[in-house]
Amino acid sequence: MERRFYAKLHTTGGYTILAVCDKDLLGKKIIDTKRKLVVYVDPRFYGGEEITESQLLRLIEEVDVVNALGRDTVNVILSRYPQYREAIILIGDVPHIQILRLE
Repeated sequence: MERRFYAKLHTTGGYTILAVCDKDLLGKKIIDTKRKLVVYVDPRFYGGEEITESQLLRLIEEVDVVNALGRDTVNVILSRYPQYREAIILIGDVPHIQILRLE
């Protein structure tokens, strides 16, 4: 069975942004004590609809910006795009990646 994620598309300034996160993170706060940072995984930003791994990989091809949060989400992205490994940051112990398509 494919893993499922929450994803929402946003359009601003002519660009399409995909916000996607692990299902279990939606609505939670991630605490990063090292950076003295708290990140709220806001359902208004990430909580559009439930999608599968294959839908996630297809959507990545169609958008200008990807904002991805969560171990499962980032691992699916890296399975197709290993070149983005160096772009990962940790917020607390949660992987986060932003991908910008510059063309």
